[in-house]
Amino acid sequence: MAAAQKQNKSEEVQISLLPDQNGRAGAEIRMRVILIGILVFLIIATVASSLFLGFRAKKYRVETDNLAQSIGAMRAELKKEAQNADEVGNLGQRAFEAKSLLENHVASENALLFLEASTIPEITFKQLAFDSHGSLVVSGYGTQFSSLTRQLKSWNEHPRVKDATMSGISVAIDRIGNVEGVNFTSTITLHKEALRFVP
Repeated sequence: MAAAQKQNKSEEVQISLLPDQNGRAGAEIRMRVILIGILVFLIIATVASSLFLGFRAKKYRVETDNLAQSIGAMRAELKKEAQNADEVGNLGQRAFEAKSLLENHVASENALLFLEASTIPEITFKQLAFDSHGSLVVSGYGTQFSSLTRQLKSWNEHPRVKDATMSGISVAIDRIGNVEGVNFTSTITLHKEALRFVP
């Protein structure tokens, strides 16, 4: 029994004296397990990173597409607003032109009404020029010099007239040499109020 105990002890000692062989194999196994663990970790980390980066890239692409669509919509809206502004500008220009034409029409009508009401029967007009500032230039003839004097006095006394002058006064002779009347050119300046539309 003592010999059996010695053998068990020597076996025990043998088992404990050969840790090199068992330790190397264990260390290799542990090393392989560690390497496999690191490899699995790296694979999982790579897959996770790829998925994460793919998800982020997709999210950024969606955001980029949304921004591109927003920019496109803003450009379209800006273009539309620019067209509206052009149309409004054109409408403003048209309104100004229409107003100007209407004012000129009203002014012309008022000037002609003034001439009709203030001209004495012995005066006949040959030409008439008018501007929207109230200046009338008329040329014509009267039956005699006294008719020109009466006409000039009539215009200067009229409340709508600012100033009236006559020039270019000459005798009008017909084709056979008879005195027909007196030619004249007159410039009449009307007050601005006389040219405005009064409803």
